[in-house]
Amino acid sequence: DLATFKEFTAKELNFTDDLAEMFFQQSKSAVIPGPKSNKSLLSLRIKNMRPEEAVNTSSHELEHVLYQRLGFRPFRERIYLKIRGKKYLENYAQKYASLMNEKNMVLQGNLLLKSKLGSSATYGFTSYEAGIEGLLKQTGMKSKEELHKMLENLIRERIILPDCDKRNLKVLKALKVLLKDESRAYKVGGKVERRHTDALNLKSLTENGSASEFKPATNLTKSEMLAQLYDEAIVILKKEVRHQRMNKFKSFFGLKPKDYNIKPEPPATTRRVVPEEEIMEMDLPKEILDELNR
Repeated sequence: DLATFKEFTAKELNFTDDLAEMFFQQSKSAVIPGPKSNKSLLSLRIKNMRPEEAVNTSSHELEHVLYQRLGFRPFRERIYLKIRGKKYLENYAQKYASLMNEKNMVLQGNLLLKSKLGSSATYGFTSYEAGIEGLLKQTGMKSKEELHKMLENLIRERIILPDCDKRNLKVLKALKVLLKDESRAYKVGGKVERRHTDALNLKSLTENGSASEFKPATNLTKSEMLAQLYDEAIVILKKEVRHQRMNKFKSFFGLKPKDYNIKPEPPATTRRVVPEEEIMEMDLPKEILDELNR
C-alpha cells in the first residue's frame, strides 16, 4: 500500500512523500532496493489484472528482486555504499533522486510511445517475430539507422540537460543501468507469458482431442518487443555517455565542452495581412474602431 511504500522509500532513499506518491501512482508495481537495511520492497499490485498480465508482471518484478539480491552489480553497489557511508547516500539522494526519477519516467514513457504497443506492454502479443526487422516494422522505422537517429533525438531533446550540465554523465549512466534491468525483466515477463499462453492453448486443444494441432506462439509478446527497443536505446545511451565523458575531459583541461542538448523548436507562426474592410467588420471594442478611423 502507499503508506508502506512511503515509509520504506523515506527511510531507505530519503524520498519525500510527494516523490514517493508520484512513483507509486505512475507504476503498476515496483521493486525498491534498500541500501541502508540491505532489504528490497516488492510492491506488487495484481488484484485487478488479467491472468496473463498478472503472470507477466509477477515474473517481471520477481526478476528485479532476484537481480537485486543475487546480481553482481547490486552487490558491488552495496559494498561501495557501505564504504562511502550513510552521509554520502543522503547527499546523493538529495541531489539526484528527483532528477533521475523524472528522467527515468520521461525516457521509459517515450520509449513506450515510440514502440506503438499501446498504453501498456505488460500483456499481449505483437504481429512480429524477434529480431531487428520485427522491431522496425513495429515502430514504423525504415532502417536501423533511422531507429537510432530517432532514439538519439529523443535522448538529446528530453533527457540531456542543456548548457553542458555536469549532471548529464551521472544521469545517462544511471539510465543505462536502469534500462538494462528493465529490459531483462521485460524479457522474462514476456517469456513466462508466452509459456503460460502456450500451456492454456495446449490444454484447450487436448481437451478437444486436437493436441496434435498445437503450435507454440512465434510472435513476440509486447514485453519482449519493448525489451528489444530498450536494448537499442541502451546502445545510444552508451554513445551519449562517451560524449559526456569527453566533455568532462575537455572541461578538466579548460577546453570548451559540446552541448548535446537539442533545444525545442519555437512554434511556427504565420502572418496574414488583413484588409481594412475586414477589420471594420470585426466585432471589436468601440475605442479600437475609433482609433482605427482617425
